[in-house]
Amino acid sequence: MVVGGLLFLTVLLPVVVSITVVTFFVGEGEWGVARFKSIFQLDTSEGLVRQGLLWLVVFAPVTIAISLGGWVWAEYTLDLSSDGFKKFIEISILPLAIMSLSLPLAGLISKFHSTQQTAKQIEVVSFKNNLDAFYTHRKELLAYFDAMPEVNYLGVVNVKYKLHPVLHLRFFNGAPKQGWPQVNNASFEEVERYISTGAKFLKRILEPSVEGDISALDCYLDACKDIFLAAQALHVRDVNITLVSRGVMVKTDSVSQEGYDMITMGTTTLEALAAIRIVKSYYDNLCDFAGVARWATPEAYEIVFKGGRRILDGELIIENLHEVEIAELVASGMARYDDNHPLINAQ
Repeated sequence: MVVGGLLFLTVLLPVVVSITVVTFFVGEGEWGVARFKSIFQLDTSEGLVRQGLLWLVVFAPVTIAISLGGWVWAEYTLDLSSDGFKKFIEISILPLAIMSLSLPLAGLISKFHSTQQTAKQIEVVSFKNNLDAFYTHRKELLAYFDAMPEVNYLGVVNVKYKLHPVLHLRFFNGAPKQGWPQVNNASFEEVERYISTGAKFLKRILEPSVEGDISALDCYLDACKDIFLAAQALHVRDVNITLVSRGVMVKTDSVSQEGYDMITMGTTTLEALAAIRIVKSYYDNLCDFAGVARWATPEAYEIVFKGGRRILDGELIIENLHEVEIAELVASGMARYDDNHPLINAQ
């Protein structure tokens, strides 16, 4: 029992001394548990000579070997002759074997450190590549729209395609550290739904022969609301600011006396058609860039997306709505002309 205890202390004390010495010279931080723990961790930001684990695997075997050999060497005197060296080798096989572990252990630690540094370099390069890919994608999206020429829609408004940077976040999922962003299909589907619903209501106004249980005014306001929501999602200022400011703000029974929850796209048929076509054009171009299939416009909606000034040859229902029903709503306080409404500008 005593011999076992002595053997345990003979091995333990050199290890404790080695850890203490290495911690003193290459440990990091204030004295305490953290400083001792630091020598058992490989720091890829420092060179191999600053790794406490390397010096520990060098010193610990040496000190253990000396500690074990001390029990045997104490019985002999120093003899530098050939017989003395032979005797030293004979009685020091175990200490020398333990001491020889320093070199392979140091090589192993060196290999681990090198491997971790390589992994860190790969991680840094990968992170940089991801950043480049993400911001290149956003830059190309903006450049894609900037390259488009200015277009006049039905003589109503000139549109210079200018994409707001927020759309990259809204229509593509991902973060700079994740690299090339992925298409946010939900956002595309939402805009497509607004456009299709807005087209459905406009068609009922442009072709009054279509039967339905919704009044012309409700169809018009619902169409404008869906167009506005699509324009808002796409951040199309020519629609949700320019054309809206030419229209009328209408309140329904679901809002307070001070609020308005419906708007009109200007005051004319051409302005309503220009609004939905501008939004559709923005959406189509965004789909082309993202590799998403465009909304296949049904033939039934051709009058909304392809009809020109010939539409004005028929009954101007939208103009009539503004002259009669909407004017009555304004007079009753249920609606208000927006800042650039023709009647406001005429004053």
